[in-house]
Amino acid sequence: MPNSDLLARSDRYVSETDDEWARSPFERDCDRILYTRELRRLKDVTQVARAGESYLYHDRLSHSLKVAQMGRSLAQLIKKRPRNEDVEFNPVLDPNVVEAACLAHDLGHPPFGHLSEEALDEKVRKKTNPCEKDSDGNNELGAWAEQEDIEPIKLPIFGYEGNAQSFRIVTRLASHYKTDAGLNLTKATLNAILKYPRSRAEDDNKWGYYPSESDRYDWARKGISEGKTLEAEIMDYADDVTYAIHDVADFYKGGLIPLDHLLGEAKRREEAQQRLIQQKKENIAEEEDRDISDIGDDEIEVQDEELPSKPTLSEFETYLEESDEMTLKQTTVEGFFRGLSRFPGVRNNLLTPFSGTDEENDTLGRLVSNLVSRYLNSSDQESPEFVYLKHQEKDDEYCLYLDRQFREQVWMLKNLTFYYVISDSSLVGQQRGQRRIIEELFELLYEESGRDDLDSSAIPSPFRDWLEETSDVNWPSPIHRRARIVADMIAMMTEPQAVTLHKRLTGDTPGSLQDEIVR
Repeated sequence: MPNSDLLARSDRYVSETDDEWARSPFERDCDRILYTRELRRLKDVTQVARAGESYLYHDRLSHSLKVAQMGRSLAQLIKKRPRNEDVEFNPVLDPNVVEAACLAHDLGHPPFGHLSEEALDEKVRKKTNPCEKDSDGNNELGAWAEQEDIEPIKLPIFGYEGNAQSFRIVTRLASHYKTDAGLNLTKATLNAILKYPRSRAEDDNKWGYYPSESDRYDWARKGISEGKTLEAEIMDYADDVTYAIHDVADFYKGGLIPLDHLLGEAKRREEAQQRLIQQKKENIAEEEDRDISDIGDDEIEVQDEELPSKPTLSEFETYLEESDEMTLKQTTVEGFFRGLSRFPGVRNNLLTPFSGTDEENDTLGRLVSNLVSRYLNSSDQESPEFVYLKHQEKDDEYCLYLDRQFREQVWMLKNLTFYYVISDSSLVGQQRGQRRIIEELFELLYEESGRDDLDSSAIPSPFRDWLEETSDVNWPSPIHRRARIVADMIAMMTEPQAVTLHKRLTGDTPGSLQDEIVR
């Protein structure tokens, strides 16, 4: 949380002349991100299913735009709540900052999703590890260190992570005519992007910046308390809620998530339980000569064996029980789907596989809208119980409070996609082929990047320029620089570009000389 003055929030790494009168610095941040090729690229980058697989599925761009809408809405709701009327929001929360961070949060997402993150991390780590030999028994970095009389143990091992890549893009790689410091975003927006405000620790698979951007990171974090800022917390929550809800809707439409079975089983069991309770009340009233209205539900016991079976619900329950990520304490899977089945229209239109009727689309759209409202806690502005601004007296700072019940429900929705889609054998087969493309493309580009004459290499512009330019980064070695820039090349491509360039470099499809692939 920021504890520096308000003016510092709008500072930029490279000072600019403020010649704007119509837009605030944070509105300008939003616009800078919106107009970048890096954001447009996300149209052809996987969300879960391959980009272009079907119009039904979100890509990274449509996902990012919805995260931005949700993040901004939550920030505005918090600011307008009567209970917060005495809060001085200017130093801690601006909806434009949240929106900008939401737009930027996936810029570092490489082609083909998280499997590419893993592949690029592995490749960069191997190239920058002076002790790990390649398949031929050689180690380029080790040989360089010996030649330069440098102890290999002193050389850092680099890696790749999407969040750190996003920070690198906005602070260095993306271009803006006013500066060479990336988009030169404000200090507040940079901190709102930092979902993981730390460097990589040993065996850490999530971190926020690379050593090459440590100067930008240190500048952004100066005067900021440890951990995420309030605006980063809102961005993170908006991201979780958006893909939790919209991915479930996408893959129910696509026939991969059996939402109809989950809702149907929950509905049938609830109706059967209500009938049994009524029957047992009537029996007690007759046997004990009591008025049925005096018999409470808590006096009635209905055994699970008395209810219809729930194979789909049970299967998903077992999957969640085996997870070490979270334990359900305030929510049950069946109770959650019983609640969803009571939403308007669900019992009439969503208990069968999706066929695309107007009624189904309208009901699903209403369900999505209601869930978004629920997880923003927007229906209760006077005294929200589940999502609200919480003051931490110890640090005199504010954080986003999320009720455990909501966190459990969002986690369940996210895991529907993990269980039914991400572990699907067809998607796994696709991903293995995609990972191979990324791994081979990295090696091919790395080899090309080591040529003495880059003009005769297959490295396209603008990446060739990055390898030739004098850098202000103090790279540990030329190998570290090449590995990072090759990862940059791949991370800045769309999926069609990665596939096409791979085919060209391997000779599978030479393509046309006039098709530059990457520009």
